[in-house]
Amino acid sequence: MSSNAAPSATACPPSATGGAVCGDPIIVGLDPSHREFELVGVPGACYALISEALHHVNVCLVDAQLANHNRTFIDSVGVLVGPATIAASVNDAGN
Repeated sequence: MSSNAAPSATACPPSATGGAVCGDPIIVGLDPSHREFELVGVPGACYALISEALHHVNVCLVDAQLANHNRTFIDSVGVLVGPATIAASVNDAGN
């Protein structure tokens, strides 16, 4: 991941909770500075955003055509908090 010092045109909207994932993909930290990081990855690959004893957040990326430009977006996310698991995928919408 690379840190963006200045907000970009795809910056996440302000959030009262602090953390967010948006754009292609932009990740906003939970700390008070709300520092933004752009996830630079390979479409089709999966990455661990958080990995510690009781918390794991993984995302998989996909290529998408948007306004005649190729972009990389988060296609699916998996979250583990202790024994609880949450998984969501764009491809599973409506199933």
